[in-house]
Amino acid sequence: MSDRPAIHLNSAVWGDDFTDLFVRVVLPTWLSGGNLGGIEARQGDAVQLFGDTAALDAIRGSAAGRRLSAGWPVRYHDLTDALTSGEPAHAVLGGTHEASLRLAAADDASMWFMAPDAIFNDGAIRWGLERLADGFRAAVCVGIRTVRETVVPALAEAAPARDDGAVSTVSGDLAARLAVDHLHDISASLLWDAPLTNHWPSHLYRRVDRQGLAVRAFHQHPLVVWPERWDVLLEHDTVDGAFMSRAVRRRGRIAVSRGSQDALAIEMSAAAEQRGAVEVPPELRVSTLRRFVLGHTLPIHRDFARVPVRVCAGRADEERWAEVEGEIEHTVMQPLWRWLRITRVTAPVARPTLCVDGRVRPRVLVGPAWLAWRLRVARKRHRHVGTLRYFAVRTTLRKLRLLPRARP
Repeated sequence: MSDRPAIHLNSAVWGDDFTDLFVRVVLPTWLSGGNLGGIEARQGDAVQLFGDTAALDAIRGSAAGRRLSAGWPVRYHDLTDALTSGEPAHAVLGGTHEASLRLAAADDASMWFMAPDAIFNDGAIRWGLERLADGFRAAVCVGIRTVRETVVPALAEAAPARDDGAVSTVSGDLAARLAVDHLHDISASLLWDAPLTNHWPSHLYRRVDRQGLAVRAFHQHPLVVWPERWDVLLEHDTVDGAFMSRAVRRRGRIAVSRGSQDALAIEMSAAAEQRGAVEVPPELRVSTLRRFVLGHTLPIHRDFARVPVRVCAGRADEERWAEVEGEIEHTVMQPLWRWLRITRVTAPVARPTLCVDGRVRPRVLVGPAWLAWRLRVARKRHRHVGTLRYFAVRTTLRKLRLLPRARP
């Protein structure tokens, strides 16, 4: 990969629990042969580490931190002032992303987003570099949430760190096995046949016997982004949101990992954490998914979900996987796409209108779905058929600006 762009690896960590997890478990996996350990640093490469003073000192003093500094230029950024100023943690994290963007723009470098509580399989960074060499400008992968209290001991037993704890190699098969065996309740609620489902269904899972998980994911982890344009902002946005649409304008230049053999993130969360309340009953699963897709996804997210992802531990039974993936496609995804096409055509469209006073106000354009809803409302309020038709027609004409509004 002689023509690869500069690499800027970014991560932010603070707090005793996250610092300990990062130093003991996460950082050694960065140094495996398929990740930074097998890549020679060049001019412009850098590892950007953000954190409080205690976290940065712990990283510097660890065996993995010393090994990282020996092979890669590491820049430490102290966040103590920001963390003690009362600013919300998510705002501080957003500030680190903004700073990473400015630093990468100076070197026209690719930005790698490495969460402090997630491990990546051996070969994930190499896979990302190969995609950049193929002409892509970004690469994303699925992140599976696991139980920290059980997955960390299992990882230490299956892939013990070597070289005094500096290096740990997590193969794709091992990463998939950890995901399947230590699935967090939040992730378990994303199983399509789970007794309870999540009100934020950004992922859909189906178990394939004991082999693994068949996944369709809307929101995926941005492993690397090499922006086509640098005048993009992360303000009020996350790195997996509209930022990717602005940074990479052509959606076909975003590569999607197809499974644990390419790139997979294993997120480690406390068992007590219950983000995305698992309280939606199964009979509301379809409507919950539709509401989420319509209100919380962009075209790039829907493109991601069209790609079947295999989190497979060991040898795959191709016939069984094809059967499960076909079932997901025909019973869940195709009906969802058909419903979305109809909804986008018939639903009212809000377009901003610049008023005389300079303020932007939404203007609703009438569609059949809006008209049907208006008729249902009118039917409840007015019993007489003539009155119903009168109010429906009058309101429609006013929305179309064919009838002046009544003066107050």
